[in-house]
Amino acid sequence: MYHHILFDLDMTILDTKELCIESFYHAFVRTQKGQIDKKSLEFILSHPLKVSMLKLKIQKEKEFLEQWMEGLKTYYKKVRFFPGMKELLHTLKKQGYSMGMVTSRTREEAMFDLERFDMKPFFSSLICSDDVQRPKPHPESLYKYMEEAGGAPGEVLFIGDTQSDADCASSAGVDFALAGWGALNSAAIKGEFYRLSVPEDLYGVLQGRY
Repeated sequence: MYHHILFDLDMTILDTKELCIESFYHAFVRTQKGQIDKKSLEFILSHPLKVSMLKLKIQKEKEFLEQWMEGLKTYYKKVRFFPGMKELLHTLKKQGYSMGMVTSRTREEAMFDLERFDMKPFFSSLICSDDVQRPKPHPESLYKYMEEAGGAPGEVLFIGDTQSDADCASSAGVDFALAGWGALNSAAIKGEFYRLSVPEDLYGVLQGRY
């Protein structure tokens, strides 16, 4: 039986695809040489910002990060809850589940949206990329949550939208549910886990009907 429900943030709770890609593109064209296609930037949704910067060999890191933040301020109004997600969080909290968030964002970046969307009351624990030495897909983030919350792997269900999330859960011995509403290519994500189409599907998992 699950007692702990963990969520990724981007593309699981919040639809942040446009925000992330437009902000990265905004920073890239203002600080780097050459051009880049926005479609090719979809991979950044699965990685911490610093990892994405390394993969693209970003130069002038300080200037890039400044422009990234400017992009976030420009496009933040495009972010919204996925349909049904806010209602799901309210219900799970009311039913007494211990809820946590495990995200590839830094704590500063995550807190910006937790405060803006009034999500702090839902989550007893927040594990960010700068809270661990090895972020997702390494299982350290889930180990840290379980250590802090006192949960055992069999009591934890992690919901995310990427292969990185699925691998993180598998390595930690934690069950995983794929947020099909946010996954960019759900069919390509491999592993044994629950595949959810809409947030409401989670009720079936928790009731043993899925």
